[in-house]
Amino acid sequence: MKNIRLRSYKDIGSILVADGTLAPERLAEATEIHVASNIPLGRTLVELGFISEWDLARVIAKELGVPFIRLKAGTTASAAIRKLDPSLMHDQHIFVLESFEGVDTLVITEPPSVEVMSEIGPFLADKVFLAVALISDVHGILDAVVPRPELPEHEPGSMSAEDMLKGFGD
Repeated sequence: MKNIRLRSYKDIGSILVADGTLAPERLAEATEIHVASNIPLGRTLVELGFISEWDLARVIAKELGVPFIRLKAGTTASAAIRKLDPSLMHDQHIFVLESFEGVDTLVITEPPSVEVMSEIGPFLADKVFLAVALISDVHGILDAVVPRPELPEHEPGSMSAEDMLKGFGD
């Protein structure tokens, strides 16, 4: 997986601000929530309505120089989708679409963090081809093909990351 490890990525917030898609004030607001919730920043921005998932995908594909793909309902996932931990795939909106001749096609919705790449690196081929997809497309494929493991009940008084985002701005 040398071809991904050697590449450094700008943070998604900086990319969106530089592109003119996001105001710096909105980035600061979303970053606070991202840090508190541990939801990826791009997804946080989309959930808050600060950017569209199309904006996110367009900017990421352009920045990384990789293709944007649409995943239609009923897209057949190969056995390669089972390479990664289901919880990680659902939390990070990332999965292996296919493996072919020593190359894994990794579908992402935003640049994976160093921590995520460290976690999935041992399970991926030496060469990885990235493709960017919409959050809703990835979510639909994962829900259809890879069941999310049962989540433990929250401690009384605690709030999930999704609950935190849903309650924002009410």
